[in-house]
Amino acid sequence: MPERDGWAMRGSMKGVKIFAGLIALMGWTALLLQAWLLVGQMGLGEGLWRFLGYFTILTNIGVAVVASLLALGHRGALTRARARLVFTAAIIFVGAAYWALLAGLWQPTGWQLVADIILHTLQPILFALLWWRMHDGNLRTRDAAAAMGWPLGYAGYALLRGANDDWYAYWFLDPEQQGLGGMSVSLLALSFAFFLLAWGMSRLPPYARSPN
Repeated sequence: MPERDGWAMRGSMKGVKIFAGLIALMGWTALLLQAWLLVGQMGLGEGLWRFLGYFTILTNIGVAVVASLLALGHRGALTRARARLVFTAAIIFVGAAYWALLAGLWQPTGWQLVADIILHTLQPILFALLWWRMHDGNLRTRDAAAAMGWPLGYAGYALLRGANDDWYAYWFLDPEQQGLGGMSVSLLALSFAFFLLAWGMSRLPPYARSPN
């Protein structure tokens, strides 16, 4: 019996690979652009360290890696349904959180605006469409629960970084701005919202493929 997991219907995979390749190319380009901008502002070491402090950046790296592997036809842990759910939920969350909580705090221009649009808007939309195209309806609640490992892991990483160098990528992770109680409430609310997103995605019916 052929494995499903988004790879069934062989004749339809050429378009998926091309679309994944476009997402990968756009993602890597925007990531390199954002790294170049930060290095130009802060120097090589500090710029790259700051670059790797953002959930947006780490999630977009994950999306670009998964999209690259899909474009190449690779079948492994990072292209399976659960991994695709993790990074799709995360990149949708990036876009939603950015526009709900962060977009009003600054006004990027020039190349920064280009990187900003790709990383926070285009990649969430395009990768969500790719996920939906490959969705086979086999996800379960446990997959949504497993997806929580990505944002929770980032929260721990960000708090350790902040305690070390007194810089927090996002105001809702900064205990000095909100106090420990306020930060804890923010983390719980965002974690619950992320789980609901991943769970809702796992409950969606499979993509309706036309018969060959």
